[in-house]
Amino acid sequence: MGKKYERGMRERNSTGTELDPRNERRLGMRRRGKRKNKEGHGRGGWKDVQKYSKLFKTLTIHPDLSSLKLLCQEEKYDDDLPPTSVIICFHNEAWSVLLRTVHSVLDRSPPHLIEEVILVDDFSDLPHLGRPLEDYFLHQPKVKIIRARRREGLIRARLMGAAVAKAPILTYLDSHCECALGWLEPLLQRIANNWTTVVCPVIDVIDDETFEYHFRESGEVNVGGFDWNLQFSWHAMPEREHKRRNHTWDPVWSPTMAGGLFSINKKFFERLGTYDSGFDIWGGENLELSFKGEFGDVTSRKELRKRLQCKSFDWYLKNVYPELYIPGEALGQGEYWMFSKEGEIKRDEACLDYSGGDVILYPCHGAGGNQQWIYDPNLHTIQQASSRKCMELSPDKQSVLMNPCSGSPRQKWLVQNYDPTKLEKLAS
Repeated sequence: MGKKYERGMRERNSTGTELDPRNERRLGMRRRGKRKNKEGHGRGGWKDVQKYSKLFKTLTIHPDLSSLKLLCQEEKYDDDLPPTSVIICFHNEAWSVLLRTVHSVLDRSPPHLIEEVILVDDFSDLPHLGRPLEDYFLHQPKVKIIRARRREGLIRARLMGAAVAKAPILTYLDSHCECALGWLEPLLQRIANNWTTVVCPVIDVIDDETFEYHFRESGEVNVGGFDWNLQFSWHAMPEREHKRRNHTWDPVWSPTMAGGLFSINKKFFERLGTYDSGFDIWGGENLELSFKGEFGDVTSRKELRKRLQCKSFDWYLKNVYPELYIPGEALGQGEYWMFSKEGEIKRDEACLDYSGGDVILYPCHGAGGNQQWIYDPNLHTIQQASSRKCMELSPDKQSVLMNPCSGSPRQKWLVQNYDPTKLEKLAS
Protein backbone atom coordinates (compact mmCIF):
# COMPACT_ATOMS: atom_id res chain seq x y z
CA MET A 1 0.00 0.00 0.00
CA GLY A 2 2.10 2.96 -0.38
CA LYS A 3 1.78 4.79 2.87
CA LYS A 4 0.46 3.26 5.91
CA TYR A 5 -1.76 5.20 8.17
CA GLU A 6 -2.08 4.28 11.69
CA ARG A 7 -4.76 5.80 13.80
CA GLY A 8 -3.33 5.00 17.16
CA MET A 9 -5.06 6.01 20.31
CA ARG A 10 -2.29 6.70 22.77
CA GLU A 11 -4.73 7.26 25.59
CA ARG A 12 -8.10 5.81 26.32
CA ASN A 13 -10.66 7.26 23.91
CA SER A 14 -8.11 9.45 22.14
CA THR A 15 -8.07 9.46 18.37
CA GLY A 16 -4.66 9.93 16.85
CA THR A 17 -3.65 8.47 13.50
CA GLU A 18 -0.33 7.09 12.38
CA LEU A 19 1.08 6.74 8.92
CA ASP A 20 3.55 3.97 8.37
CA PRO A 21 5.74 4.40 5.30
CA ARG A 22 6.78 0.78 5.67
CA ASN A 23 3.48 -0.01 4.09
CA GLU A 24 4.24 2.16 1.15
CA ARG A 25 5.47 0.02 -1.65
CA ARG A 26 6.31 -2.74 0.68
CA LEU A 27 2.77 -2.64 1.66
CA GLY A 28 2.30 -1.65 -1.83
CA MET A 29 -1.34 -1.05 -2.04
CA ARG A 30 -1.78 -0.14 -5.63
CA ARG A 31 -4.73 1.79 -6.74
CA ARG A 32 -6.03 3.17 -9.99
CA GLY A 33 -5.64 6.90 -10.39
CA LYS A 34 -9.20 7.58 -11.58
CA ARG A 35 -11.34 9.34 -9.02
CA LYS A 36 -14.84 8.38 -8.06
CA ASN A 37 -18.03 10.32 -8.02
CA LYS A 38 -20.33 10.36 -5.01
CA GLU A 39 -22.13 7.24 -6.08
CA GLY A 40 -18.90 5.29 -5.98
CA HIS A 41 -18.68 4.69 -9.73
CA GLY A 42 -15.77 5.71 -11.91
CA ARG A 43 -16.80 8.99 -13.48
CA GLY A 44 -17.56 7.36 -16.78
CA GLY A 45 -19.40 4.42 -15.19
CA TRP A 46 -20.12 1.62 -17.66
CA LYS A 47 -18.64 3.71 -20.48
CA ASP A 48 -15.28 3.46 -18.71
CA VAL A 49 -15.63 -0.30 -18.53
CA GLN A 50 -16.31 -0.42 -22.28
CA LYS A 51 -13.41 1.92 -22.97
CA TYR A 52 -10.97 -0.30 -21.10
CA SER A 53 -12.50 -3.65 -22.05
CA LYS A 54 -9.72 -4.50 -24.49
CA LEU A 55 -7.08 -3.55 -21.93
CA PHE A 56 -8.80 -5.62 -19.25
CA LYS A 57 -8.65 -8.70 -21.48
CA THR A 58 -4.87 -8.38 -21.79
CA LEU A 59 -4.28 -8.05 -18.04
CA THR A 60 -3.16 -10.97 -15.95
CA ILE A 61 -4.98 -11.37 -12.67
CA HIS A 62 -1.70 -12.47 -11.07
CA PRO A 63 0.73 -9.62 -11.94
CA ASP A 64 4.38 -10.03 -10.97
CA LEU A 65 5.47 -7.52 -8.33
CA SER A 66 8.63 -9.38 -7.31
CA SER A 67 10.79 -6.47 -8.47
CA LEU A 68 9.75 -4.47 -5.40
CA LYS A 69 12.70 -4.95 -3.04
CA LEU A 70 12.56 -2.79 0.07
CA LEU A 71 14.67 -2.60 3.20
CA CYS A 72 11.56 -2.50 5.32
CA GLN A 73 10.71 -6.02 4.15
CA GLU A 74 13.43 -7.23 6.49
CA GLU A 75 11.34 -6.19 9.51
CA LYS A 76 10.32 -8.97 11.88
CA TYR A 77 6.79 -9.41 13.18
CA ASP A 78 5.13 -11.48 15.90
CA ASP A 79 4.47 -15.12 15.05
CA ASP A 80 1.00 -14.99 16.57
CA LEU A 81 -0.52 -12.00 14.80
CA PRO A 82 -4.33 -12.00 14.76
CA PRO A 83 -6.07 -12.94 11.48
CA THR A 84 -8.25 -10.51 9.56
CA SER A 85 -11.44 -10.47 7.54
CA VAL A 86 -10.83 -8.44 4.38
CA ILE A 87 -13.98 -6.60 3.31
CA ILE A 88 -14.22 -5.34 -0.29
CA CYS A 89 -17.35 -3.45 -1.33
CA PHE A 90 -18.15 -2.95 -5.02
CA HIS A 91 -20.79 -1.71 -7.42
CA ASN A 92 -20.47 -2.49 -11.13
CA GLU A 93 -16.70 -2.97 -10.90
CA ALA A 94 -14.79 -4.22 -13.94
CA TRP A 95 -14.17 -8.00 -13.95
CA SER A 96 -10.39 -8.17 -14.08
CA VAL A 97 -9.95 -5.19 -11.74
CA LEU A 98 -12.02 -6.87 -9.04
CA LEU A 99 -10.29 -10.23 -9.55
CA ARG A 100 -6.83 -8.64 -9.39
CA THR A 101 -7.79 -7.03 -6.10
CA VAL A 102 -8.97 -10.30 -4.57
CA HIS A 103 -6.08 -12.37 -5.90
CA SER A 104 -3.53 -9.84 -4.68
CA VAL A 105 -4.93 -10.33 -1.18
CA LEU A 106 -4.87 -14.11 -1.42
CA ASP A 107 -1.55 -14.41 -3.27
CA ARG A 108 0.49 -11.93 -1.24
CA SER A 109 -0.71 -12.52 2.30
CA PRO A 110 0.35 -15.25 4.75
CA PRO A 111 -2.59 -17.71 4.47
CA HIS A 112 -3.03 -18.06 8.22
CA LEU A 113 -3.58 -14.29 8.54
CA ILE A 114 -6.50 -14.22 6.08
CA GLU A 115 -9.63 -15.55 7.75
CA GLU A 116 -11.83 -14.66 4.77
CA VAL A 117 -12.33 -12.19 1.94
CA ILE A 118 -15.87 -10.80 2.03
CA LEU A 119 -17.11 -9.30 -1.24
CA VAL A 120 -20.09 -7.01 -0.63
CA ASP A 121 -22.06 -6.41 -3.83
CA ASP A 122 -23.88 -3.11 -3.48
CA PHE A 123 -26.69 -3.99 -5.91
CA SER A 124 -24.61 -4.30 -9.11
CA ASP A 125 -26.53 -4.87 -12.34
CA LEU A 126 -23.72 -5.93 -14.69
CA PRO A 127 -24.05 -9.57 -15.79
CA HIS A 128 -20.48 -10.62 -15.01
CA LEU A 129 -20.95 -9.71 -11.34
CA GLY A 130 -23.83 -12.13 -10.89
CA ARG A 131 -23.58 -15.88 -11.36
CA PRO A 132 -20.21 -15.75 -13.21
CA LEU A 133 -18.58 -14.18 -10.15
CA GLU A 134 -20.03 -16.84 -7.86
CA ASP A 135 -18.88 -19.61 -10.20
CA TYR A 136 -15.38 -18.13 -10.41
CA PHE A 137 -14.86 -18.23 -6.64
CA LEU A 138 -16.73 -21.49 -6.12
CA HIS A 139 -13.51 -23.32 -5.22
CA GLN A 140 -12.06 -20.49 -3.14
CA PRO A 141 -13.47 -21.29 0.31
CA LYS A 142 -12.09 -18.11 1.85
CA VAL A 143 -14.00 -15.86 -0.58
CA LYS A 144 -17.58 -15.09 0.40
CA ILE A 145 -20.06 -12.99 -1.56
CA ILE A 146 -22.95 -11.18 0.09
CA ARG A 147 -25.39 -9.05 -1.84
CA ALA A 148 -27.49 -6.01 -0.97
CA ARG A 149 -31.14 -6.19 -2.02
CA ARG A 150 -31.12 -2.49 -2.88
CA ARG A 151 -28.49 0.19 -3.37
CA GLU A 152 -27.12 0.88 0.10
CA GLY A 153 -24.08 3.09 -0.53
CA LEU A 154 -20.55 2.47 0.64
CA ILE A 155 -21.05 2.99 4.38
CA ARG A 156 -23.98 0.62 4.86
CA ALA A 157 -22.31 -1.86 2.51
CA ARG A 158 -19.24 -1.82 4.76
CA LEU A 159 -21.46 -2.38 7.78
CA MET A 160 -22.99 -5.41 6.01
CA GLY A 161 -19.51 -6.88 5.68
CA ALA A 162 -18.61 -6.17 9.29
CA ALA A 163 -21.80 -7.84 10.50
CA VAL A 164 -20.81 -11.24 9.06
CA ALA A 165 -17.03 -11.01 9.57
CA LYS A 166 -15.55 -13.75 11.77
CA ALA A 167 -11.99 -12.51 12.35
CA PRO A 168 -11.01 -10.23 15.25
CA ILE A 169 -9.56 -7.66 12.82
CA LEU A 170 -11.45 -5.96 9.99
CA THR A 171 -9.54 -4.75 6.93
CA TYR A 172 -11.40 -2.57 4.44
CA LEU A 173 -10.09 -2.30 0.88
CA ASP A 174 -11.36 -0.67 -2.30
CA SER A 175 -12.37 -2.97 -5.15
CA HIS A 176 -9.70 -1.57 -7.49
CA CYS A 177 -6.41 -1.86 -5.64
CA GLU A 178 -3.57 -4.39 -5.43
CA CYS A 179 -1.48 -5.51 -2.49
CA ALA A 180 2.24 -6.22 -2.69
CA LEU A 181 4.17 -8.72 -0.59
CA GLY A 182 4.42 -7.63 3.01
CA TRP A 183 1.34 -5.41 2.92
CA LEU A 184 -0.56 -7.05 5.77
CA GLU A 185 1.84 -7.87 8.60
CA PRO A 186 2.63 -4.24 9.58
CA LEU A 187 -1.07 -3.44 9.79
CA LEU A 188 -1.80 -6.35 12.08
CA GLN A 189 1.33 -5.77 14.17
CA ARG A 190 0.21 -2.26 15.09
CA ILE A 191 -3.14 -3.56 16.29
CA ALA A 192 -1.46 -6.43 18.15
CA ASN A 193 0.63 -3.82 19.96
CA ASN A 194 -2.42 -1.71 20.85
CA TRP A 195 -5.95 -2.90 20.14
CA THR A 196 -7.20 0.72 19.85
CA THR A 197 -4.88 1.50 16.95
CA VAL A 198 -6.52 2.03 13.56
CA VAL A 199 -4.04 1.46 10.74
CA CYS A 200 -4.20 3.05 7.30
CA PRO A 201 -1.70 2.33 4.51
CA VAL A 202 0.02 4.82 2.30
CA ILE A 203 -1.06 4.27 -1.30
CA ASP A 204 0.98 4.18 -4.48
CA VAL A 205 -0.74 4.83 -7.79
CA ILE A 206 -1.79 2.61 -10.68
CA ASP A 207 -2.08 4.53 -13.92
CA ASP A 208 -5.74 4.65 -14.97
CA GLU A 209 -4.85 4.37 -18.66
CA THR A 210 -2.16 1.65 -18.70
CA PHE A 211 -2.41 0.10 -15.21
CA GLU A 212 1.31 0.74 -14.81
CA TYR A 213 2.45 0.73 -11.20
CA HIS A 214 4.08 3.98 -10.07
CA PHE A 215 6.44 3.33 -7.18
CA ARG A 216 7.58 6.18 -4.94
CA GLU A 217 9.90 6.56 -1.99
CA SER A 218 8.46 6.89 1.51
CA GLY A 219 10.78 9.50 3.00
CA GLU A 220 8.02 12.11 3.12
CA VAL A 221 4.59 11.06 4.28
CA ASN A 222 1.65 13.45 4.38
CA VAL A 223 -0.77 13.33 7.28
CA GLY A 224 -4.51 13.71 7.25
CA GLY A 225 -6.27 16.82 8.47
CA PHE A 226 -9.43 18.80 7.79
CA ASP A 227 -10.63 22.36 7.36
CA TRP A 228 -13.49 24.09 9.13
CA ASN A 229 -15.88 23.00 6.40
CA LEU A 230 -15.07 19.47 7.62
CA GLN A 231 -13.40 18.59 4.34
CA PHE A 232 -10.59 16.05 4.61
CA SER A 233 -7.22 17.35 3.41
CA TRP A 234 -3.58 16.27 3.27
CA HIS A 235 -0.82 18.18 5.03
CA ALA A 236 2.94 17.94 5.37
CA MET A 237 4.23 15.86 8.23
CA PRO A 238 4.61 18.06 11.35
CA GLU A 239 8.11 18.73 12.65
CA ARG A 240 7.26 16.93 15.90
CA GLU A 241 6.73 13.76 13.88
CA HIS A 242 10.03 14.17 12.04
CA LYS A 243 11.81 14.37 15.39
CA ARG A 244 10.00 11.36 16.83
CA ARG A 245 10.82 8.93 14.02
CA ASN A 246 14.07 6.96 13.75
CA HIS A 247 13.56 5.54 10.25
CA THR A 248 11.76 6.65 7.11
CA TRP A 249 9.50 3.62 7.44
CA ASP A 250 8.45 4.33 11.04
CA PRO A 251 4.73 4.97 11.59
CA VAL A 252 3.50 8.55 11.55
CA TRP A 253 0.76 9.85 13.81
CA SER A 254 -2.00 11.63 11.91
CA PRO A 255 -5.01 13.57 13.26
CA THR A 256 -7.44 12.03 10.76
CA MET A 257 -7.49 9.32 8.12
CA ALA A 258 -8.61 9.25 4.50
CA GLY A 259 -10.79 6.24 5.28
CA GLY A 260 -10.62 4.22 2.07
CA LEU A 261 -8.21 1.52 3.23
CA PHE A 262 -7.64 0.62 6.86
CA SER A 263 -7.55 -2.12 9.49
CA ILE A 264 -9.31 -1.94 12.85
CA ASN A 265 -10.00 -4.28 15.75
CA LYS A 266 -13.61 -5.41 15.36
CA LYS A 267 -14.45 -5.02 19.05
CA PHE A 268 -12.95 -1.54 19.08
CA PHE A 269 -14.90 -0.65 15.92
CA GLU A 270 -18.08 -1.73 17.69
CA ARG A 271 -17.10 0.07 20.87
CA LEU A 272 -16.80 3.30 18.86
CA GLY A 273 -20.30 2.75 17.49
CA THR A 274 -19.03 1.63 14.04
CA TYR A 275 -20.13 3.97 11.23
CA ASP A 276 -23.17 6.19 11.44
CA SER A 277 -25.58 4.18 9.27
CA GLY A 278 -27.32 7.40 8.28
CA PHE A 279 -24.57 8.16 5.77
CA ASP A 280 -25.97 7.58 2.26
CA ILE A 281 -22.68 8.17 0.38
CA TRP A 282 -19.02 8.22 1.28
CA GLY A 283 -17.40 11.42 2.50
CA GLY A 284 -17.46 12.40 6.16
CA GLU A 285 -17.41 8.92 7.66
CA ASN A 286 -13.62 9.05 7.87
CA LEU A 287 -13.68 12.20 9.99
CA GLU A 288 -16.48 10.80 12.14
CA LEU A 289 -14.42 7.71 12.79
CA SER A 290 -11.36 9.88 13.41
CA PHE A 291 -12.91 11.97 16.16
CA LYS A 292 -16.48 10.64 16.42
CA GLY A 293 -18.07 13.89 15.36
CA GLU A 294 -21.80 14.35 15.14
CA PHE A 295 -23.60 14.10 11.80
CA GLY A 296 -27.20 13.50 10.85
CA ASP A 297 -29.49 12.37 13.70
CA VAL A 298 -27.12 12.84 16.61
CA THR A 299 -29.14 11.28 19.43
CA SER A 300 -27.37 7.91 19.36
CA ARG A 301 -24.02 9.62 18.80
CA LYS A 302 -24.50 11.74 21.95
CA GLU A 303 -25.38 8.67 23.96
CA LEU A 304 -22.27 6.96 22.63
CA ARG A 305 -20.12 9.94 23.54
CA LYS A 306 -21.47 9.88 27.09
CA ARG A 307 -20.96 6.13 27.42
CA LEU A 308 -17.37 6.31 26.15
CA GLN A 309 -16.61 9.34 28.35
CA CYS A 310 -15.05 11.04 25.33
CA LYS A 311 -12.74 13.98 25.78
CA SER A 312 -13.77 17.40 24.49
CA PHE A 313 -13.04 18.64 20.99
CA ASP A 314 -10.84 21.29 22.57
CA TRP A 315 -8.68 18.47 23.95
CA TYR A 316 -8.50 16.94 20.48
CA LEU A 317 -7.33 20.20 18.92
CA LYS A 318 -4.67 20.77 21.56
CA ASN A 319 -3.33 17.23 21.81
CA VAL A 320 -4.01 15.49 18.50
CA TYR A 321 -4.08 18.28 15.90
CA PRO A 322 -2.28 21.32 17.38
CA GLU A 323 -1.24 22.41 13.86
CA LEU A 324 -4.83 23.21 12.87
CA TYR A 325 -5.56 26.91 12.63
CA ILE A 326 -8.44 27.87 14.95
CA PRO A 327 -10.41 30.92 13.72
CA GLY A 328 -11.43 31.83 17.26
CA GLU A 329 -7.78 32.47 18.12
CA ALA A 330 -7.36 35.09 15.37
CA LEU A 331 -6.08 38.46 16.54
CA GLY A 332 -8.57 40.15 14.22
CA GLN A 333 -10.24 39.84 10.86
CA GLY A 334 -11.51 41.62 7.80
CA GLU A 335 -14.45 40.72 5.59
CA TYR A 336 -12.56 37.87 3.94
CA TRP A 337 -9.36 37.42 5.98
CA MET A 338 -8.12 36.38 9.38
CA PHE A 339 -5.03 37.80 11.10
CA SER A 340 -3.55 34.80 12.90
CA LYS A 341 -1.53 34.83 16.11
CA GLU A 342 1.51 33.83 14.00
CA GLY A 343 1.17 37.06 12.01
CA GLU A 344 -0.36 35.42 8.94
CA ILE A 345 -3.08 37.05 6.86
CA LYS A 346 -4.99 33.99 5.75
CA ARG A 347 -8.15 32.41 4.54
CA ASP A 348 -8.53 28.66 4.92
CA GLU A 349 -5.13 27.23 3.93
CA ALA A 350 -3.97 30.21 1.82
CA CYS A 351 -1.77 33.03 3.16
CA LEU A 352 -0.63 36.37 1.76
CA ASP A 353 3.00 35.91 0.71
CA TYR A 354 5.55 38.52 -0.39
CA SER A 355 9.04 37.62 -1.64
CA GLY A 356 9.95 40.87 -3.38
CA GLY A 357 7.57 40.83 -6.34
CA ASP A 358 3.80 40.73 -6.22
CA VAL A 359 1.80 39.93 -3.11
CA ILE A 360 0.41 36.48 -3.83
CA LEU A 361 -1.65 33.75 -2.23
CA TYR A 362 0.44 30.75 -1.23
CA PRO A 363 -0.25 27.69 0.93
CA CYS A 364 0.37 28.59 4.57
CA HIS A 365 3.60 27.01 5.81
CA GLY A 366 3.73 28.37 9.36
CA ALA A 367 7.40 29.32 9.09
CA GLY A 368 6.92 33.11 9.13
CA GLY A 369 9.30 34.77 6.66
CA ASN A 370 7.43 35.84 3.53
CA GLN A 371 4.11 35.20 5.28
CA GLN A 372 4.66 37.13 8.51
CA TRP A 373 2.95 40.53 8.88
CA ILE A 374 2.87 43.10 11.66
CA TYR A 375 -0.21 45.21 12.30
CA ASP A 376 0.08 48.52 14.13
CA PRO A 377 -3.37 49.30 15.58
CA ASN A 378 -2.37 52.93 16.22
CA LEU A 379 -0.94 53.76 12.78
CA HIS A 380 -3.24 51.25 11.05
CA THR A 381 -0.35 49.93 8.95
CA ILE A 382 0.44 46.37 7.90
CA GLN A 383 4.16 45.81 7.61
CA GLN A 384 5.93 42.71 6.37
CA ALA A 385 8.31 41.45 9.04
CA SER A 386 11.22 40.57 6.73
CA SER A 387 11.21 43.45 4.22
CA ARG A 388 9.81 46.08 6.62
CA LYS A 389 7.77 47.45 3.73
CA CYS A 390 4.16 48.48 4.20
CA MET A 391 1.17 47.11 2.37
CA GLU A 392 -0.40 49.71 0.12
CA LEU A 393 -3.57 49.80 -1.96
CA SER A 394 -2.85 50.35 -5.66
CA PRO A 395 -4.13 53.62 -7.21
CA ASP A 396 -6.82 51.74 -9.16
CA LYS A 397 -7.82 49.84 -5.98
CA GLN A 398 -7.50 46.51 -7.80
CA SER A 399 -4.44 45.12 -6.04
CA VAL A 400 -2.03 45.61 -3.17
CA LEU A 401 1.57 46.78 -3.44
CA MET A 402 4.55 46.74 -1.10
CA ASN A 403 6.33 50.09 -0.65
CA PRO A 404 8.45 51.83 1.98
CA CYS A 405 6.26 52.98 4.85
CA SER A 406 5.27 56.59 4.23
CA GLY A 407 2.09 57.23 6.18
CA SER A 408 0.14 57.45 2.93
CA PRO A 409 -3.66 57.08 3.27
CA ARG A 410 -3.36 54.12 0.90
CA GLN A 411 -1.24 52.39 3.57
CA LYS A 412 -4.00 52.62 6.19
CA TRP A 413 -5.81 49.37 7.03
CA LEU A 414 -8.46 48.44 9.56
CA VAL A 415 -8.25 44.99 11.12
CA GLN A 416 -11.62 44.53 12.77
CA ASN A 417 -11.85 43.31 16.36
CA TYR A 418 -8.08 43.36 16.69
CA ASP A 419 -7.20 41.98 20.13
CA PRO A 420 -3.45 41.77 20.89
CA THR A 421 -4.24 40.44 24.37
CA LYS A 422 -4.89 37.06 22.75
CA LEU A 423 -1.15 36.78 22.26
CA GLU A 424 -0.63 37.25 25.99
CA LYS A 425 -3.30 34.67 26.85
CA LEU A 426 -1.76 32.13 24.48
CA ALA A 427 1.72 32.80 25.89
CA SER A 428 0.47 32.19 29.42
